[in-house]
Amino acid sequence: MLKWIFNALYVSTFTLLVSGALIGGITHLLSWSQAFHLAYFAPSVAILAIISGQFDLLAKIRLDIIRENESVSVRARITDFIHWLMSVGIDVGTWMRGSVSISALILKLLLLSILGWQVGTLRGRLSSTSTYQTIQAVASAIVALGLGLAFGFLRFSDTTVFGYGWWVETSSAIIAILLVTKFIWDDLQFMRVKGTGGYTRSLFQKGVLGNLLIVWFWLHTISQGGFGNGTWWLQNASLTISTIVGNLIYIGYWLTYEYYRKREGSMILPQG
Repeated sequence: MLKWIFNALYVSTFTLLVSGALIGGITHLLSWSQAFHLAYFAPSVAILAIISGQFDLLAKIRLDIIRENESVSVRARITDFIHWLMSVGIDVGTWMRGSVSISALILKLLLLSILGWQVGTLRGRLSSTSTYQTIQAVASAIVALGLGLAFGFLRFSDTTVFGYGWWVETSSAIIAILLVTKFIWDDLQFMRVKGTGGYTRSLFQKGVLGNLLIVWFWLHTISQGGFGNGTWWLQNASLTISTIVGNLIYIGYWLTYEYYRKREGSMILPQG
């Protein structure tokens, strides 16, 4: 039920946002500049897309667990959980300074609960994760949350343009990219050895759409200071790194999944 609710919510908000911008601009109900400003809502819709994709994966995991299959990488799910836990920590740390998007924070907490549900389902049924690995994962999660809280608090404690706050924000973007790279690498290694059968295509498709919405938001942010303004680009280095590098990594993730999926299909011999 929840899977269908969030899929409908994602589809409706995505359609409303994109069609609203296009139709508003074409019919002159909005200027193209005003339509472009609707990118302000893009991050929340992007998270909804990711939530919907993760619900699809959760449903597949639960089905495969019933069939006693180890369908996806537990390690990758734990790393992804840690990645989003750090992101939530950053938001909470930012909130301590009085500046945070409450809607984005709530959606991230919901996403975090779904990822935790995935990990709990896999960890509770499968014996592939040792006690040491569990302790390591919990310790990593605590460190990630602590770093997130510190990053968010320090970033908005500094009012200078390129002070320690800027360095903290940029460093957090690099750490986030490293965590994303780690979970994707673990997933691809799992797919290479055990196949893609446990993964849902919608997970990747919705992830790509979510990332495209973040590109829209990024372009909108950069446009506020001017595309020719080098200082403004540098001020938004963390967003630029996350958007460009993150999208390239995720597209590679999706295409590699499609390659493995196609290869598996070609290896199935016709019957009779």
